Amino acid sequence: MANKTEDSPYVTPVTAAKPPLIRTIGFLLLAFILGASALAGLVYGGALPAPNSNNGAPTSQATLQKVTRTFTGNDADTDKREAVAKLTEIHKAIAQTADPNSIAAEVAEGNYDRVPEILKNSVVSGSEETRRATMVAIIYLSAGIGNSVGGADNIKPISDQAVINSTEAVTERGIVHIPQSIYTKTNHDVTVTMAYDDEAKTWKIDGYPLVTQVLMLAQINQALNATATPTASASPAQ
Repeated sequence: MANKTEDSPYVTPVTAAKPPLIRTIGFLLLAFILGASALAGLVYGGALPAPNSNNGAPTSQATLQKVTRTFTGNDADTDKREAVAKLTEIHKAIAQTADPNSIAAEVAEGNYDRVPEILKNSVVSGSEETRRATMVAIIYLSAGIGNSVGGADNIKPISDQAVINSTEAVTERGIVHIPQSIYTKTNHDVTVTMAYDDEAKTWKIDGYPLVTQVLMLAQINQALNATATPTASASPAQ
């Protein structure tokens, strides 16, 4: 018997939906996180010291040395320091502007006129929407850090130990994940991912993970605010 295809009343047609406008992402970023208030009051517990397994006793066990080809040609600690140094430059350049918050609002609307050149040139190529959202997120993050530490000139890692022990380097891919708690205390620790551009020989921001984190935190904050809002009680009858 030949197969017969019929329209079913139980099948809901699916229509292709357009991706959300970047201004929607921008407004989420503006509304919920990455301002100075979101980064104030952080608790940075300090970097944990690297474990030391050498107790000084001789050992007869043979050891295997693992040789790993790195993307940059550097070791992990060098990648960490260089990536953090580049991100610190970006944070300072943004925090030094007269009004970072208004610049972020302009970028959310597609206006890049007042964006520092170092940020324009330091975002990994991708969709225009992701690049714009990345810039908005970084601008608000930089402004928050600057306000938390008392100005752009004070933006720097807490210590070299924090850089080495708190960041994560994927040397085979030229990736470094940098928690922003290396700069200051925060209630919501956000991680910025830096990717090495082998052609330009410099570190750039891979904004997709950051934008994803921000949107998740925005949803959490929205849910918490909705829960904390008291429900208006009905007035007693007169």
